[in-house]
Amino acid sequence: MAVAITIEASEILEHFLWKNNDEISKYLSNKKNKEEVADEIADTLSFILELADNLGIDIEKAMENKSRKNAKKYPISKSRGNATKYTKL
Repeated sequence: MAVAITIEASEILEHFLWKNNDEISKYLSNKKNKEEVADEIADTLSFILELADNLGIDIEKAMENKSRKNAKKYPISKSRGNATKYTKL
């Protein structure tokens, strides 16, 4: 499952490879391209949900826990607008 997630995520990335922001906007303004990206996102999410289910992980709880951890690692007062790694904040 983890390998499948990586492959599907790579298929999302293919749509954006070597494009700048303007090119991405133009690319996604095409209905067919946007639908293809949406399909790849759906595939990726399906595999993520399947993996979580197989491992007995409650996705909602995991996301809440991770948000709390990130809030401690990256306090808004120090990290907003800053790309510095949390260990150097």
